Amino acid sequence: MKEFAIDIIKKLNKHNYTAYLAGGCVRDKLLKRVPNDYDVATNATPQEIIKLFPRTSPVGESFGVVVVVDINDSKLQVEVATFRSDGVYEDGRHPSDIKFVSAQEDALRRDFTINGMFFDPIENRIIDYVGGQYDLKNGIVKTIGNPIDRFNEDYLRILRAIRFSCQLEFDIENETMEAIRNNAFLVTLTSKERIREEITKILLGSNIFHGFELLEESNILRHILPEISNLKGIAQNPKHHPEGDVWNHIMLILQYLEVVGNTSSELAWACLLHDIGKPECFSIGDYKNVCAFGHDKVGERISKEILERFKFSNDFIERVSNNISNHMNFRNVKIMKKSKLKRFFMQSHFDEMLLLHRLDCCSSNKIYDDYDFCVEKIQEFKDNNELVFEVKKPRSKYINGNDLITMNLIQGPIYSIILNKVLDEELEGNINSKAEAVVFVTRFVEEIKED
Repeated sequence: MKEFAIDIIKKLNKHNYTAYLAGGCVRDKLLKRVPNDYDVATNATPQEIIKLFPRTSPVGESFGVVVVVDINDSKLQVEVATFRSDGVYEDGRHPSDIKFVSAQEDALRRDFTINGMFFDPIENRIIDYVGGQYDLKNGIVKTIGNPIDRFNEDYLRILRAIRFSCQLEFDIENETMEAIRNNAFLVTLTSKERIREEITKILLGSNIFHGFELLEESNILRHILPEISNLKGIAQNPKHHPEGDVWNHIMLILQYLEVVGNTSSELAWACLLHDIGKPECFSIGDYKNVCAFGHDKVGERISKEILERFKFSNDFIERVSNNISNHMNFRNVKIMKKSKLKRFFMQSHFDEMLLLHRLDCCSSNKIYDDYDFCVEKIQEFKDNNELVFEVKKPRSKYINGNDLITMNLIQGPIYSIILNKVLDEELEGNINSKAEAVVFVTRFVEEIKED
């Protein structure tokens, strides 16, 4: 990707255009990090860029942005943007008009100083009109110019400031932070999809705990995820949760999530939301013990509402809410019948569910008996070829609906009951062949008739 971006710059230079690497890739280069992508800024207009390169996609031509695609590899794509200044922002995201300007004027309309630098790879020099090198050296996130102006241009910048702070381990400059606190409500005016992506990046990045503390301190959390903000002060039973209230528990689990690293976004959101039902279920039980009975099922409902609000896919919502719905079932694993335990293990993405349970233990009483039991049982079942994992809907190995039809049984809801009974017997180890399954079905049907 880097080489392709530099080739683009060389070609633009060859045709007498100025062109630099721009934005995040310059910041990452100075921090000795590997950039996720490379952007190019130039004084060539979109039409000139399109004419110069054989394969392009004018995704943002009206805003001076053209994607240049490698002719031999469609995966190699670099955004090439014309130096521009923006007109009035009327919707908190898009300027009413743009005009093409110098590199310096282009830098002044960008968001943060650390993202406002250019790099000339041909002459190997940094072009810094905004003091980005100073702020990078001193670990500061600071807007370019007046922070209120920058945030009014794109409301999401308020949230991006938090993400850059936690992922780079930088402090937010005082004036910038004050503007964030006073204008946090503006974030709600941007699209839920863009907010979702920023929160997910925080959850999958570094210093997650610090990120959510900043979201709370800056007033942002109460606007975008009030359900999380409301966890503060919700007491828990100290026997099971010596760490304190639900907020402390969630902050701890986010710290442990970061230690695990390289996790799915589904697990990250499940960790964030797994106890979201506790405020609604809070009560004082016998002996003045704090209780939250049923918070897993209530949490499943609330998490679905939150994830739907952020417009996640149905599959994503189902996977996260299923993790939350099941996270308290681990306390029963030692008393489950063999068949029920196997069904529990055979759920789709059970490995994710098990890791959520482990992280839940890490961030509370650090008792891992149920986790260890599951790990040992899974290995035992695997060794005996008794489990098939990642089965969306477990089925009998020996008998199906067609077999029941062949046995001249009346079709209807009874089929589902019979097949579930057969599967339970198989999982218990009581049925080990088709013949045994047929005998069981015959007896079971007779028993139903007698009843």
